[in-house]
Amino acid sequence: MCQRPKAVMDVLADHLGDIGMEDGWDDPQVTPDGSIKCGCLAEFSDITAWRAHLAQAIIDNIDASKEAYEALNRVDVEATREAGEMTASLIVLDAAENRDGDGSDVACAPSNPTAGTTGNMSE
Repeated sequence: MCQRPKAVMDVLADHLGDIGMEDGWDDPQVTPDGSIKCGCLAEFSDITAWRAHLAQAIIDNIDASKEAYEALNRVDVEATREAGEMTASLIVLDAAENRDGDGSDVACAPSNPTAGTTGNMSE
């Protein structure tokens, strides 16, 4: 599931409770004094304050999921960069360790296998 819808669904579950649950402990309710008790157990003086609370909770959770996604991508990019640097270092190290200094360990193929010939393979 996409990040944003899941973030909203998580907030709704936390603040509106679960429909049909027998205990109903986390269902929003109007208290005897007329205040609204949210599913997260916070109390608000009126419906407008409760709605503002729900809206802010949704915004905060979307922002948190976005930040977590971006942080994960930064980690992936950093790990990829470090892996590339490590591979390059190993290649250079391998080349340095295998060099005798006399060039005997270097095998070069000509870039043009027919160089210096007429190009006629029957010769």
